[in-house]
Amino acid sequence: MHRSFVSTRVSGLKTGAVALCAALLLALSACGGGSSASTDSGTGGAGTGTSSALPSQCTGSCNAATPVPPTVSSTGGEGNVTLYSTGPSNGGACGYGSTSIQSYAAIHANVAPGDGQGPWQHGKVCGQCAEVTVLTSQGLKTTTVRIVDKCPDGNCGIDLGGTAPSAVMADGFGRYAGQWRFVACGGHPGVSDGAPTLNVKDGSNPWWSRVRVHNPATGVASIDYQDTGSSAHGSFAFDTTNVENAYEVPVGAVLQSSAAKFLITVNYVDGAKATVQLSPAQLGAASASYPLH
Repeated sequence: MHRSFVSTRVSGLKTGAVALCAALLLALSACGGGSSASTDSGTGGAGTGTSSALPSQCTGSCNAATPVPPTVSSTGGEGNVTLYSTGPSNGGACGYGSTSIQSYAAIHANVAPGDGQGPWQHGKVCGQCAEVTVLTSQGLKTTTVRIVDKCPDGNCGIDLGGTAPSAVMADGFGRYAGQWRFVACGGHPGVSDGAPTLNVKDGSNPWWSRVRVHNPATGVASIDYQDTGSSAHGSFAFDTTNVENAYEVPVGAVLQSSAAKFLITVNYVDGAKATVQLSPAQLGAASASYPLH
């Protein structure tokens, strides 16, 4: 079920590393020029702020923006900003389950309905944070959220949840014109409910296992493994067919290996890394969670 404006949604990001098309401008017929921007949070990631293609102020019914398809850019996107929920993150297609994340969002999977050209990309964008700027009668309002879910079709660009809607929707809950850029999660309150961990999916076993990263520092680019007792190494393939936001643990090379331990390296989209050493049995242990360092 989806909450857009006043209804509830529990639905089940390639991320900033994805090379997307050049930034496009939206025609915002209800908006005009005017005041300076205001923010409710600092910026994150590279740079010192959002380079906005939006007017500085909206006139008219700012929370009833014209529905438009979202667009994508090399750093984020632009389109409608809507309401997901006002409670903590609970469920979602990223597979994080019930969490205490207070500032979060769902992001569009498509540009045109069903085309798969949005940033979702089978959940590869899960865990990435985004700085969202919204056009209001009080100027530009900004907040930062973590991606935990995907939008349905229907002109959904980014769907805000938790504390994020009230932080930026100065004219009441509704549909706003806005834009977003992908940023690192550090320094933004409410986007995490703990330290980064490598989690093994429920249902995993010594012959089939999928893992995902909870509370990543930013978007996950890839996950590598290295046998600590030999030169054997490789990467976990991202699952694009069976499970969203999941990396496949190789059966023969890892799960059924005689290796004592593997060094697992999570590579983030900004070049940072996090690691943990695990045995084959640990990588096949359903619902297990391991701290990343």
